[in-house]
Amino acid sequence: MGINDYSASTIARSAIRNPRGINNLRGAVMDVETAATLLAGRYGFTASNIITLKDQQATRTAILQALGALASKATAHDVILFYYSGHGSQVFNPQSTEPDRRDETIVPADAILGAADIRDKELRRLFNAILDRGAQLTVVLDSCHSGSAGRGMPSGLPVRGVRPDSRAVIDGAGAGPRPEDRGAVILAAAQDFDLAWETLDAEGKMHGAFSWALARAMRDATPNETTIDTFLRAQARLRAERADQDPVLAAAPNDRVRPFLAGNNDAAPHHNAVAVRAVDGDRIVLQGGWINGITEGSELRSASDPSLELIVTALIGYGACEARLNGNPERLASKAVHSGDLFEMRTWAAPPSPPLRVALPATATALEPFVRQLKEIAVRTGVRWTEDPTSVSPTHLLRYRDAGWELVTDDRQRSRFSKETDAATIIAALPRNARLFVQVPLSGTTVSEIEHEHEESGGNITFVSDPDVADYVLAGRFAEDSVEYAWVRPGLAVDDARRSVLPLRTTWKTAAEDSGALFYDDLLRLARIHGWQTMDAPPDSAFPYVMAVRRLRDGAWVEDSLLHEGENYRLCLRARATPSPTVARRYVYAFLIDSWGRGILLYPASSVENRFPLDAAAPPSEIALPASFVASPPWGVDTYFLLSTDEPLPNPWVLEWNGVQTRTRDTASPLETLLSSVGQKRSGQRIKTRGWSLDRLIVESLPSH
Repeated sequence: MGINDYSASTIARSAIRNPRGINNLRGAVMDVETAATLLAGRYGFTASNIITLKDQQATRTAILQALGALASKATAHDVILFYYSGHGSQVFNPQSTEPDRRDETIVPADAILGAADIRDKELRRLFNAILDRGAQLTVVLDSCHSGSAGRGMPSGLPVRGVRPDSRAVIDGAGAGPRPEDRGAVILAAAQDFDLAWETLDAEGKMHGAFSWALARAMRDATPNETTIDTFLRAQARLRAERADQDPVLAAAPNDRVRPFLAGNNDAAPHHNAVAVRAVDGDRIVLQGGWINGITEGSELRSASDPSLELIVTALIGYGACEARLNGNPERLASKAVHSGDLFEMRTWAAPPSPPLRVALPATATALEPFVRQLKEIAVRTGVRWTEDPTSVSPTHLLRYRDAGWELVTDDRQRSRFSKETDAATIIAALPRNARLFVQVPLSGTTVSEIEHEHEESGGNITFVSDPDVADYVLAGRFAEDSVEYAWVRPGLAVDDARRSVLPLRTTWKTAAEDSGALFYDDLLRLARIHGWQTMDAPPDSAFPYVMAVRRLRDGAWVEDSLLHEGENYRLCLRARATPSPTVARRYVYAFLIDSWGRGILLYPASSVENRFPLDAAAPPSEIALPASFVASPPWGVDTYFLLSTDEPLPNPWVLEWNGVQTRTRDTASPLETLLSSVGQKRSGQRIKTRGWSLDRLIVESLPSH
């Protein structure tokens, strides 16, 4: 069920009251459409068994009836998925057993017309009815139960939560045991008091941030991958994009290590063998695409005739692609290829990484005197002047946009002021004790310098006019009687630094003459970190080991992702929870990107044998690497990467850099060329590789105090 449209569009807008501030979403329908494609093409679900309710179809009555029908028809060993993408909320229930006396809810499409939310207790009763019949139940909820304020510099991206329903519900009846205690697997987009956000993909399509992370995790999953492994993939993806959103897996220990969606990978065809759907002259349409890991430029080989190869020319949605014959131009596709023919991946063309989206607010007017006035009046009238939105979350953001001032509150309300508005009028619009951050725009001259540097250097960076969709904004602050600038992540504050794999901000700098190059160097460093965090590896290339850390003092695994100052640790390879039917030896490389953005190669030294496991016929559950280290500055979030390759890297130093330069050679292999280009915009032919994987381990290093 996916709901973008909460406007009840068949009713005149003037007749609708909206005291809860229920706004429309943009990515919820895309979420369920993507999930349906994955279920049919990747997990073996029959298309006729996938029931979707979209927008105004997903009323309270329709949702409850659909769940009731599932409960009445379920049989033992059925695999059932309930997927909800839309707004969440709460309702007061004085008889609730929760400490806050609130039931959590999902918000149906007709809520704006007065329909009651669907409470967690109502859902629990229906979920238990499904479990009573012996079915295997998975629940995905991409919503949140808080419509409250965000953190940091306010972001305008949609949030999937609204204010609580003011109508109390009296319900003290039991709802039965928790479904997760009876075998259900429940994935929630956010913790109880976190927000669930929407996000843009590389093509500008909107998704739920968690749904998009989960979709990519499902696409990349190995056959029969456990629920915990798929969840951890999604969690790592989400942390790279939304540090302030932490998903939740609720399941019993035994259910965490069951195959996700209970074994449907066995029923699905091998997800890199795709069938020809249609042939039209030289144009070949294949029933397989993004969900199978296929990319534009990838080369496929016939399963029955190895001399017959295709090259993918375009993706069609998420579940299909278009191709042409590779090589012999005289060979007509319609004579050589037929509907139903199977093709398998031969080489994988690395897709462009999502660009780092940045906003560059600019002005031709000197605004520093006006901002100084704002500060003087704010301090005099009891408004708190915020100098760093990543240290103290402002309740109000004032920014110069579209030749005027825009005031944005932490609950995403907006008001406009013309550029002629005086400072006293703007401050008078703020409540006493408001925390105000004034985002000072950069001069047009310095913006031009940054844009010139971008033309020369070619980082994988896109400048956007809408700051609400930016990963970073070049924000100016008025502090110590002068204006300084830094690249700042909207929507994040100091509490999120412990979860963010991207820096919350760069160092504050003044905009001196020729400072555009310095600001752009900072941006290139951010683009490199972003590129490594969002980089895709070829499908079907997973290594049966993941990176893990042991504490040398007592041999304990580091399970809480915290490394403490002065402690000695060792890197290890730890077998995945999902058993691998076959294990091939691979070359292993371990490197680190620290909180300053430096790349540090940890393993191997050039003279060390790094191919594991030593005995592929009897792979051990753990392999200790001769790479020990002591936790030391810089403190913050570090990402450890495990790169495995079929062929050795002649130049492993491509994985080490300080600043924006990488140690490379002119005779780099295709994979080395790809790795050295992370964070850079790749032009021309896509780099084709095969047989490598990339896994991430995110930890926080802490000082002793």
